[in-house]
Amino acid sequence: MPTRRDFALTLGAATLGACVRTPSVPPAPAIPAPTTSPAAPDADANAALSDAMMQLVRQRYGAHLTEDQLRSVRDDVRSGLRASDRLRAIPLPNSVEPDVVFAVHRGGDR
Repeated sequence: MPTRRDFALTLGAATLGACVRTPSVPPAPAIPAPTTSPAAPDADANAALSDAMMQLVRQRYGAHLTEDQLRSVRDDVRSGLRASDRLRAIPLPNSVEPDVVFAVHRGGDR
């Protein structure tokens, strides 16, 4: 037999489920077809930044990495920079709020 607590939890969950709306997500921007061939990776806008990051990697970890590993790191750095550019291209108006509201727990009663 359900208790009053079970009934209250079910009622609260049903009410909360009816009040919560799905967040509106802006559509992803269309990614245009690349106009340059993949053989020219230095043609991207982040070439100077990726070169600077690679110099840092060579200075710090170059003694421990082979040339193949450095090429792999360079490709990863460039793909990360391209991904960050794609993320920055998505417009976020001020009305967009996070899904979770952060609140500090200061201790006390648990």
